[in-house]
Amino acid sequence: MNKVNKFYLRLREIRERKGLNQEHLAAELSKRTGISFTRNQISQYENGRNQPKLELLPVFMDILGVSAEALLGLPEHESKNDIVQLDITTSTGIRRKDVNSLSKPELKQALTEVYDLADKLIEENMRLKDIVLKINMSIK
Repeated sequence: MNKVNKFYLRLREIRERKGLNQEHLAAELSKRTGISFTRNQISQYENGRNQPKLELLPVFMDILGVSAEALLGLPEHESKNDIVQLDITTSTGIRRKDVNSLSKPELKQALTEVYDLADKLIEENMRLKDIVLKINMSIK
């Protein structure tokens, strides 16, 4: 097992935390890629006996709702929303959960719109990745 690549450890940990079993993950991968995956393949990925192709990383990220860094065991935020919200919080100095307590209505409205727009962009980005993945799969 590759000690540097922590994908095999993180995949199991994140999958279990999300409440998914290996069969469900295999079924989701199959559905989204058009390639047949089995529970045994997921088990091999989680035990470090085999590694998925790199182009499957965005699919794992989307199914599990985590960043590439989280799946690979690199230091970073796990939720895509956390990354974007941290960027906004760093820029403005105001966390999303604190927006409603602001006394200036115009600032409150502007920050709410910024956070909402960021959420929409994240959703659109995930849809775009799905489309690109489908195109890549159909080309091969």
